Formats: sequence, C-alpha cells, structure tokens
Amino acid sequence: MKLIVNDQIFELNNNTSVLAEMESKINTYIHNQKLHFSHYVVDGIEVFENQAEFFNKNIERIETVEAVVLTMEQFIQNVIDTVQQYLKQALPAIDEFTEHLYDGSEEIGSNKTVQLTQALDWIIQSVITIDSIPQKPTDWDTIVQYATDLKPILQEIVEVLEKRDPVLFADILQYEVSPVLEVIEEKLQDMMNHENV
Repeated sequence: MKLIVNDQIFELNNNTSVLAEMESKINTYIHNQKLHFSHYVVDGIEVFENQAEFFNKNIERIETVEAVVLTMEQFIQNVIDTVQQYLKQALPAIDEFTEHLYDGSEEIGSNKTVQLTQALDWIIQSVITIDSIPQKPTDWDTIVQYATDLKPILQEIVEVLEKRDPVLFADILQYEVSPVLEVIEEKLQDMMNHENV
C-alpha cells in the first residue's frame, strides 16, 4: 500500500505490523514540518475515529492511505469551527433537555446525559489542545478560563448523576453549564470576527 503524507510517498506492506512504522513516518514528517495530523483518507474514505480498529479490520485490502496534515493555523481554525458548530446545536438541545428533566419526561442516565458529559469533556480537551500550541489566537486565555470553569461543573455533574437527581441536574445545566457555553460561543465568534486564526 502507499502512504502519502503531503509530497512524501512511502510503499508499505499490507499487514498490521506496519501500523507503528506508518505512525512513526507521519509523526516524523509533521514534527519536522511543524504540522498537525488531522485524519486519514483510506481508499477515498475519511477515517477520523477508531483508526487502529479500522486498519486492523481492513489492512489486507488497503491500497492508498493519505495522512491529512494541517498547518497549526488550519488546525486551530478547524477545532474552533467544530466547537462553534457544536455549540450552535448544543445550546438549544441543552435547553430542551433541561425542560424535559424538569417535567419528568427525561431521566438521568439516558443517551443524552452521556453525550452531554462527553461533549463537555471534548470542549475542555479541545481548548487545552489549542492552548498547548505556541501561536494560539489573541485573547485565547479568556476561552481557557471559561473552559477551566467547566471542569468543576463536570465533576459536579458526575456526582449528581450518581445521586440520580434530575432537578439538580437540570439546575446545573440551566444555571451553570449553559451560561459558560454561551460565553464561550460569544467569545469564539468575537475572536473569529476580529482576526484570522
């Protein structure tokens, strides 16, 4: 199979033992070029998640693997765009979920609960990832502070989930989570309006 990393082409065997070699070649390239790995395109299929599982399942018939790499600016823009898209959808969904918790038509422990806690953790991790990059956007520290404010709230949510108290969970969503997410959304939008990330 061919491994393509920008202008570099490597010929590799089609077996699982080359996965570490493939990862090493990509890491060396992106480190030397100051790039960031995004995802793979394998025979025309974009693979963002569960990459090892995908390769292990399909390695024998793969012809071409393209490692999609981004400049740090592109990577930051990509992450910010994704967070903004999520927030645009999540805030109304949180409001609706909160109403359902109050009226008893939703319960703690549903898929929505799990998705919400995972999404909050993902937002925190996304902000931390960008914060680790030297050329982060102007005023990024403000975003970091709000994301940091989510950490104890997330811990509080875990404790409330253990107590299975839907009203307290709804209160946390309405009075603690939503306001922080709204400010993050607003700050990201302001940031995008005032600079090219």
